[in-house]
Amino acid sequence: MAVKIPAVLHQIGRDQSIPQHLEGFCRSWKQWNPDLEIMYWSDQTLREFIAQQAPRYLSWFDGYVQGVCRADLGRYLLLQHYGGIYADLDCQCLRALAPLLDGRELLIAPEPAIHQQQRNVLERGLSRIICPSFMASIPVHPFWEDVLAVLKNYPPSSVQTSDDVLDATGPFLLSRVMEERPTYKRYLVPETWIYPFSKSESWQGLVFDPIFWSERTSGAFVAHYWDGSWFQLSRGLHAFVPSQAPVHVQEPHWRAAIPGVVKRNTGDPSELPLISCLMVVTSKWPVAIFALNCFLAQSYPHKELILVDASAEGRMAMAVEAASSAEIRYVSIDDESLTLSRLHNMALDHALGDYICHWNSDDLHDPLRLEMQWKVLQSTEAQASLLARWMIWWPGQKVFAMSSYRDVGQSVLCERSLFPRYAQDMSGEKCDDLDRLSDAVRIAKLDLPRLCIHRDTGKFCSTSDAREGEAERKYPCLWTQQEYEHLAYELARRVPLFPGHGQDKSGSLPCRAPESCEPLGGGEVDPNVLILTPVRDAQRHLDRYASLLERLNFDSGRLSLAWLEGDSSDQTFTGLEELRVRLAGHFHRISLHRSHHYPPRTQAERWQQSLQRDRRERLARVRNQLLMEALQDEDWVLWLDVDVCDYPADLLDQLLAARRDIVTANCLNLSGEPFDLNSYRLKRESEQGEAFQQEFMLGGLYQPPVGFGRHYVNHFRAQSLVELDAVGATVLLVRADLHRQGLNFPSYPTNGLIETEAFSLVARAQGVRSWALPQLIVRHG
Repeated sequence: MAVKIPAVLHQIGRDQSIPQHLEGFCRSWKQWNPDLEIMYWSDQTLREFIAQQAPRYLSWFDGYVQGVCRADLGRYLLLQHYGGIYADLDCQCLRALAPLLDGRELLIAPEPAIHQQQRNVLERGLSRIICPSFMASIPVHPFWEDVLAVLKNYPPSSVQTSDDVLDATGPFLLSRVMEERPTYKRYLVPETWIYPFSKSESWQGLVFDPIFWSERTSGAFVAHYWDGSWFQLSRGLHAFVPSQAPVHVQEPHWRAAIPGVVKRNTGDPSELPLISCLMVVTSKWPVAIFALNCFLAQSYPHKELILVDASAEGRMAMAVEAASSAEIRYVSIDDESLTLSRLHNMALDHALGDYICHWNSDDLHDPLRLEMQWKVLQSTEAQASLLARWMIWWPGQKVFAMSSYRDVGQSVLCERSLFPRYAQDMSGEKCDDLDRLSDAVRIAKLDLPRLCIHRDTGKFCSTSDAREGEAERKYPCLWTQQEYEHLAYELARRVPLFPGHGQDKSGSLPCRAPESCEPLGGGEVDPNVLILTPVRDAQRHLDRYASLLERLNFDSGRLSLAWLEGDSSDQTFTGLEELRVRLAGHFHRISLHRSHHYPPRTQAERWQQSLQRDRRERLARVRNQLLMEALQDEDWVLWLDVDVCDYPADLLDQLLAARRDIVTANCLNLSGEPFDLNSYRLKRESEQGEAFQQEFMLGGLYQPPVGFGRHYVNHFRAQSLVELDAVGATVLLVRADLHRQGLNFPSYPTNGLIETEAFSLVARAQGVRSWALPQLIVRHG
């Protein structure tokens, strides 16, 4: 049997911290490869490894003055000893690696051909440059022994210049090994698979352009960004962003021109003017929290956020308190009759800055947005700055678009005296005074679409629009399906696109949180909850189902209920219509929907393994349809099976008190045994050994025997809260914004899992973990 490249990734850094601008790259490996083990090595732990496993190289390691030489030697020794994958911290994973690694024992790639025009390459007569930034191999491959043998020709004392580094331990060393032993060339993969960008394209910031990035990475597994921190000062958040960008300056009509009062900055940060960002929050507080975090991440140092909160839920106040930033000035409004235009004007009245910036609560702002718009004002001597284009995101439909060139007041940054006030009879959604501003002042329009991503919670386009090509005419650049997924992870490197963004900054396996439950606390208003139940052939369960709902001790004005019925052979649909009348006083809204996606009937047991692929694929579609048709403005979604026969009246209170984005209960059958076998935590290797075995793969799904490699929720009965690796949906509470942002139930196998189990897998890849309350017992009949 051929030896496979181990599914372990080695990464090396100077110390235990990872630079902020590289954190997104580190997250990408687990996003695309959830089962990948990650081993992070600092200079110290790398030395300890060499002392124990390769002591004859320790004097060489200690002799290198340059840290990059120690890292080069370390990566060769790690791959020789452990095997697996090595990737620099500025390497980004773009897709699952299994197709790249399968059937290979060694993998390495040349740098882009344009690098061969470098002076030091031409002087050495190298036909190609073999790059050590991304490599993979089986353990003890002979290639590494040959590399280390050539490395011995360059003692540490001979390494003085940057070219010496390349010769002694870096790309030129690997290139010589490859040229001296041509048989190794069979292990080369195309450069575009690993190195889709050249150094200059990364350094000049071309990779910041979503169109350029998408075109170059369309066929790549990995992208290396050539951060080059070993020989040049890292640019941090400015890395891979253009230092120069297209700017169109629009001159005012000379008769209407208003004299400018722009204060020119001498370069001293203490002289930077105060920029006041204005944000109004009404009902969309979960989205607004992301905009708040974007403000806190801004690189421009002298700023304030005027946050006018009319949401009347207290959540923004909690977010502001948690941020604990003197840069935020919070204004709470209790008067629900105030129009949006009045609220915007109130924010302007509270501002203290010399400059005002509109900070839309629906938008995600790049950390450099304020800084770059300010620099444009400085360099052009303009009085106002706009974004010429921006990105638009429909999370529900999983679509990105780039806007056309259009002046929109929601991107304006201008002198305080010029910032337009809203007329009192306006809704406040559009700044009609922008035309007046355009006619009166010098405006600089910055064309960097990634600086702002507008979140649109509406429909992307209607069926007729799609048929007539209206979307393509309105949005020349669209990203859908697989292109959407790739761009989403790339954009999420810099803005909190996904819930839980940045939780796992190291890119390593997330640490399990303390297993305790905090009380919700008194005085908080109940959130709005939508209960969703897919239903078929359930007539016999409906009365008990309704009785349990009627006894829930939760504010009925904040509870809504929706069913999706389909293809029932009994009177389920009629029974649901009767229940809608019976339960009308217990719910804010009740809706009944129909579907024909339900699994076909069969005389065989529905748990039969051969049926699971089709059955659960259809169930996933049913859940997603119900979600799309029923979810409105609720804060939480409770998935509840119709045949759950008992749960406590405070079920919702207990689930919400867990303060987790995804949380389930301990579902048992009437005999007290675990019922929901899709809710589990994987056993540690010391207990079970290798828990994922091909013999249990059937129809693309991993279907092991009950209990094999898994602990079900009831195993943790002594604990109040436990983190899970997968959840079922017998009773499952999910923060609604997760669903709105595209987290649904995969209807196709993902790493051997599907439907609710794959839901947990995708959530974890986005930084959101799944939990259970083992002491919250529900019964399934």
